[in-house]
Amino acid sequence: RKEDAVWIGTLDVITCRKTSVRLELVDRFLDNGLEVLGVQEHRVVHSEDLKVEHHQEGVRFISVSAWRNGSGASVGGVGALVSRKAYDSICLMRGFGTRTLR
Repeated sequence: RKEDAVWIGTLDVITCRKTSVRLELVDRFLDNGLEVLGVQEHRVVHSEDLKVEHHQEGVRFISVSAWRNGSGASVGGVGALVSRKAYDSICLMRGFGTRTLR
C-alpha cells in the first residue's frame, strides 16, 4: 500500500560544501516525502569520522568526510539525508573508509 511505502533515493550532488546548498537539498528531500536519500560526491571536508547535522523537521545529514587531493581540492564524500523517523530507527552508524557509510 502506498501509505506504508518507505521512499528512498540516491543523488550525486557534485558538491554541497555551502550550507545554503545543503538547506536546498533538505527542502527538496522534504518536498518529495523521502525517508532516506543517499548522497555521494558532497565534497564537504570535516575532521569527524562521522558528522551529523540537524536540519528542519528533524532531518539529519549524516556524512563521511571528503578528502583533499594533491592540488588541495576536496574530492568525494558520502552521506545520507534521513528523516526523523529513519534516524530514530538507526541503532549503529559508522563510516567505513572514505567511500562508504554503513
